[in-house]
Amino acid sequence: MQAMCTWIRSVVCLIVALLILAFFFFGKKLFPEFVFAFQKQEDDADISDPYSSKISTCDYCEHTLLPYCCPYRFMIRGDLLYLTATENGFLCGCEGSTVIDNVDAQGNLTSVVIENDEHFDYDWDFGFRASFGLEMDCGWDLALSWMHFNSHLITHGSDTNDLHWHLHYDTLDLLLGYEFCLNSYFNVFPYGGVRGEHVEQKLRENFISTLISSEEVILSTLTSNSEQTCTGIGPFIGGEVEWLWRSYLGLFVGLDVGLLYGYFNTGSKDFTFTSTSQTTYLSEHRFRSCLAFDDAFLGIRFKHVFCNNNKIQFELGLEHHEVFDANQIGDNDGDLCLDGGFFSLSLGF
Repeated sequence: MQAMCTWIRSVVCLIVALLILAFFFFGKKLFPEFVFAFQKQEDDADISDPYSSKISTCDYCEHTLLPYCCPYRFMIRGDLLYLTATENGFLCGCEGSTVIDNVDAQGNLTSVVIENDEHFDYDWDFGFRASFGLEMDCGWDLALSWMHFNSHLITHGSDTNDLHWHLHYDTLDLLLGYEFCLNSYFNVFPYGGVRGEHVEQKLRENFISTLISSEEVILSTLTSNSEQTCTGIGPFIGGEVEWLWRSYLGLFVGLDVGLLYGYFNTGSKDFTFTSTSQTTYLSEHRFRSCLAFDDAFLGIRFKHVFCNNNKIQFELGLEHHEVFDANQIGDNDGDLCLDGGFFSLSLGF
């Protein structure tokens, strides 16, 4: 059921992205009234005023040679991220467990297991994203972007029970898109590309279990160390819409979806100690995978041209990243989500 829901969500995201792309490319033919609703304001705009709210960015581009109208222009961008990672598929047995064995008069054994599990209380951590790109003539943009984020979690229960979880998340995107304007107030940017992703997780658990029988009480200590790496590469498509309040200030929103083809490496080492015995369990697995992912973002953008048509741009917003079935450590598959905010600075020269 969970796998079916994951694929349903992936298909829905893919359909939405395809509809966005279809609107970008065929919107002018299908909705001419909407696209040219502000044509009169464009005709009356004052080209000499670069900050006129009525001026079309297309017309202003043609008359003033903004950076994105030059044959090509290099872009450098840095993002400061503040995110929280959440993942389902496993619980924390931080309060330990109690097993009560009862033997009736006929010699039948009945066991009752009492276990207190807790969900993770995830922390917020900083990350970064670095991008290098090229703005070409005719509206084409090419960019290479690297995102890096680390997160950790330490949960303490009663006595010596505790749990440690570490996440290392890296993505590398090669993106190609086309930027054009629908009218004075709306710019659109459909894009696609290839993503490489590497996600590493480590989970360590220590907790005590109590076995109560008719004859004795046995305390057992379990130490579990699990590791997982997921590496993949695959295509993605998406789009961004920018709503301009002024020619230098606007609101933007975007969405993309894609697939990652790769493999999982998982391993675990479990040690169980009692007063009379010691048990060690080792396991390693490697298998192929095909994972779906999506990204969404929205925010406010400010851009300014200075010093011979160089450009500076600031962005402040929220973003969401999700990789379906990214957790293979627990008994059930789980999705990995990163949510939070970002602040970016871009320079064009």
